[in-house]
Amino acid sequence: MNGSRDPPRLGVGKTSAALIVLLAAILISLSFSGMAAATTGTPPPTSAPALSVGFPTPIRHVFVIVMENKPVSAIYGPMPYETSLAKTYAWGGIGAPNHPGYYALCHPSAPNYLGLTSGQTLQCGSDAHHVYGVSNIGESLQRAGLSWIAYEESAQIPCQATSSGLYHQEHNPFSYYSDLGGSRVGSVCETHVVPIASLVQDYPYAKTPPAFTFIIPNILDDGHSSSAAYGDQWLSTFVPKLISAGWFSSSVIFVVYDEATGTGSSAGYAGLTGGPVYMVAISPYTLGVGAYSADASHYDLLSTVEWLLGLPGTGTGHDSTASFPAMEAMFKP
Repeated sequence: MNGSRDPPRLGVGKTSAALIVLLAAILISLSFSGMAAATTGTPPPTSAPALSVGFPTPIRHVFVIVMENKPVSAIYGPMPYETSLAKTYAWGGIGAPNHPGYYALCHPSAPNYLGLTSGQTLQCGSDAHHVYGVSNIGESLQRAGLSWIAYEESAQIPCQATSSGLYHQEHNPFSYYSDLGGSRVGSVCETHVVPIASLVQDYPYAKTPPAFTFIIPNILDDGHSSSAAYGDQWLSTFVPKLISAGWFSSSVIFVVYDEATGTGSSAGYAGLTGGPVYMVAISPYTLGVGAYSADASHYDLLSTVEWLLGLPGTGTGHDSTASFPAMEAMFKP
């Protein structure tokens, strides 16, 4: 009545009809896709973030257990359990004249733990606690989106940076790295480097482990303030529980000593002065039985962990282009 026109209506011309047919086809396709997903129990595909890692072996869980202050000659041969591991799996060798060996980096403890995790000793001659802004394996694991944890036996708080009781701070390298944030609440170190009262009793054996696990026994269990025999006995109660777990079928457990003491404790190669120490790689995927056929060190072990987890080289002078390559020959392809 006011002269205005009604809004235009959709017609049923050729173009509109074509649109209707197309919409109907899309609805039918979506309906069948949903029915197929419901029938098979598989959800519709979603885009997953691409991982920046590639695993060269079936190993998905890497453990490093660090023991204390013994030359390889005090372990291989005299200690029954660790000798049996060496004779069952691959190990680093005795380091005698004309025989390959596995070597610590320098003295005392802290620089060896730092070398194992950053590729740099940083403070040979000192166990003091300092903070360093250097690349480290914790940072690499974070960037790659891989899970990791460090268990500190007898520590009182996460990422503890002071010694107390049976816990020594120089055995916790992650507290030295500024990029992991120290012990402040919510930091990477505070959430990933955790106390555990007793590894033998309290370790979560039934839980599938993360990609990387760093295990710090207390100073009795690691042999530091006890004896080689005490440490061997402790390993014989802890390691078999790891081996018997279902996830061991895709794991490797490295047991390594931080530094050598006594005769030959300054021996090494390529400028290393930490002495020959025991190192064994326990896994269904170690190749053959016996000693690794080349000299190696904590730097090579870090390179090996990074290689197994598909991580880039951390720190300096230890990747496959330098003097300290990954010990790939220890593993089946």
